[in-house]
Amino acid sequence: MRGIVWFKKDLRVSDNPALFNACGNCQDGVIGVYIIDLEMWNKHFTSHSQIEFILNGLHLLKESLAKLNIPLVIKNIESTAHIPNYLWDLAQKYQANAL
Repeated sequence: MRGIVWFKKDLRVSDNPALFNACGNCQDGVIGVYIIDLEMWNKHFTSHSQIEFILNGLHLLKESLAKLNIPLVIKNIESTAHIPNYLWDLAQKYQANAL
């Protein structure tokens, strides 16, 4: 089984329950994904400093996951409504059967 871990607000590798469980249960590997939801950022008036903080965190997350041989896919989405289709397409691309 291959799994996808969808990182949202918790960008930790250490002590991350979702990542821990995925690594323990997905013997065929894990792929990380972070979706930059531009619609949600605009709706919630996400400031430039918040965005910079998130992007810096994603850079650190990507480095930390790489040490574990886990790729991190970062995707910009224009609309929240597109997220389910994107996750479905990602699962098909990587032949993942767990999220």
